[in-house]
Amino acid sequence: MVFSAGLLGVPSGGALVRIVGFEIEPVAISDSSGNALLDELLPGSYTIEINVPGLPSVFRNVVIVAGQVVDLGDVSVVPAPDPLFANGFE
Repeated sequence: MVFSAGLLGVPSGGALVRIVGFEIEPVAISDSSGNALLDELLPGSYTIEINVPGLPSVFRNVVIVAGQVVDLGDVSVVPAPDPLFANGFE
């Protein structure tokens, strides 16, 4: 599985990528280009968590098929909305 994490179009190195719900979790850290790779996963359905330090996590559901590579493409990680302005008024 390959993906690229970014914040507002800028690659995010150091993003933590993990499979949710495993006792021993496969983990990857994105490189300076925002790319990360989780390999040797068994076929099945997974929830992937992508976390850039200081920002809310992003989750993606994926299905892994034997012999295939899943590319999540660009994953945007954005700051949570400020609850003070959640109604659109400033």
